[in-house]
Amino acid sequence: LTLNAEYGFTPAARKFDCDMLLSVELPTVTASNGQFNVQDVVGFSWEQRWHADDGKLPTLSTFAEIEVPFTRSAGPVEATLVGVAAKSFKGGTVYINATLQSQNGIFRGGWLPGGLIGLKADLSHHSALVFDLGIQPGGDRIIELAWQHDISDALSISPGISWTGRGGEGALTFGLNLQRSFGASRVN
Repeated sequence: LTLNAEYGFTPAARKFDCDMLLSVELPTVTASNGQFNVQDVVGFSWEQRWHADDGKLPTLSTFAEIEVPFTRSAGPVEATLVGVAAKSFKGGTVYINATLQSQNGIFRGGWLPGGLIGLKADLSHHSALVFDLGIQPGGDRIIELAWQHDISDALSISPGISWTGRGGEGALTFGLNLQRSFGASRVN
């Protein structure tokens, strides 16, 4: 079981700001075989929607995250950069992500590519099923299924399951994501 908590803020001064989400991701907690493990890394991210789906062009957005360890044993500072194209249709959204992730530190190692394609099927105004397939940076395959429920405009919960691995071997993970946002609106 994995628990992930994230706090986000959307400034509201201008249109550009309303399409932005600045977040802090708290250390991830995992429970396995009666043991609890707290990741000793905090993430800081900036998500920006550059173009909203206007019926002709898809939504285009970016996501940049820096993961900062708070112990020496946690390793170097790492970064992830993601480009997203998403096209809405009646009943949901289809999306594709292209990812670059640092390896062994932002300045010391190389950058690994990855990507995924997914579908978000709206169940109601506040609830959706999310399914995606992809290749993570480093080459592992991933299949994810989650239920996203917006409890309010500023609070969402997403329980899910994912399989990650190569060939016939992999790991099944059950997770729960809680997201609390502050400010004028959220980037969707």
